[in-house]
Amino acid sequence: MRPYGIAAAAVAVLAGSVAGQDAVEIKLPRPAAGDRARVAVESTQTAVQTTRVFGQESDTTTKKVFRATFVDEYVVPLDAEGTREKLVRTYEKYEASLDGKPQPAPPLNTPITIEKKDGRYTYTMGGKPLAAEVVAVLESEFTRKQGMRGGNVAPAKPVKPGETWNLNPVEVFKGYGGEGKVPLVLDKATMSAKLLKAEKRNGRPFGAVELAAQLPVKEFGADKGYKLRPGTVLVYTETIEGALDGVPAPGKNVFAVSSKIQLDSEQATVIYAVETRTAVAAEPLPKK
Repeated sequence: MRPYGIAAAAVAVLAGSVAGQDAVEIKLPRPAAGDRARVAVESTQTAVQTTRVFGQESDTTTKKVFRATFVDEYVVPLDAEGTREKLVRTYEKYEASLDGKPQPAPPLNTPITIEKKDGRYTYTMGGKPLAAEVVAVLESEFTRKQGMRGGNVAPAKPVKPGETWNLNPVEVFKGYGGEGKVPLVLDKATMSAKLLKAEKRNGRPFGAVELAAQLPVKEFGADKGYKLRPGTVLVYTETIEGALDGVPAPGKNVFAVSSKIQLDSEQATVIYAVETRTAVAAEPLPKK
């Protein structure tokens, strides 16, 4: 999920606590045209592929590590349908490895224009297309991007700490390109949110919201003679800590994706188990 301005203040002075029984109106910030933010991301992913053929079993493990710091400037924030967006990103730091081996990286300190139009993203630098290996790096992030916006996550009415509300996964994940190549059945998915805590800092409401989703996986692999194990789901969780008044504030959020996918054929069984954990820190910057 995109990290802009929906995380808790890293340094703030407590002005007082919101009473535990008080209901809180939640407005999660979303970027506007011209907004800028410096974002730091750290992510690890471990994937284990288990293959069983005629009673013999073998495992293959891969590990991806990703660290980056960049500045995003929003030209056209993601629209209500999750189909249009335009931003300029400048990487200040980028480190990515696969099983300890460095992976291709985008250029540093160079503005890259990223635009979604007609359902797909394009990536240019100085008006020219980027090299294929750099596009692949950016595609790995943006083709999986959810259409999450503050308005489709916040509750319709004030809630008290500890209360939950249901969310519509079709709306929350609008524009989502899939976790890797895993297709999802969003209209059969379930998702909820919970206000974990709330307090005031310098007169502003801050708090933590927990999101949890069970996302069924569509049948796939039939073209290679495999059948997906019934009931397979992708599990998504996220904790958002930040300002609850709709005004951007610096801070961080943490999310995790977990899945175990089993494909069976007459001769073999293949199991993919993937765990991803990502921490994001975002700091709003002055507009140019």
